[in-house]
Amino acid sequence: MADDYQIPNYWAAFAFRKPDYSYWYTSSCYLVYYTAEGEVALYRAGLGVLASEPYEDLSNWQKVKIRVRNYRIDVWVNGV
Repeated sequence: MADDYQIPNYWAAFAFRKPDYSYWYTSSCYLVYYTAEGEVALYRAGLGVLASEPYEDLSNWQKVKIRVRNYRIDVWVNGV
């Protein structure tokens, strides 16, 4: 992944979908990613970054939790 200036940054990500089978992948697929620079973000294709927060240390293993309730998506990294 490259930023707006086409400078590569190091990142990790995973995708998830809402559990309803009636949703098409373009309307229910999301990506949570975090960069080595300390940004955690929720991304959706076609819309871009929906939410983003700085995080201090992402250089080691992290525990990520996602909760989806109706139209709300919560993301925690190490309980925060």
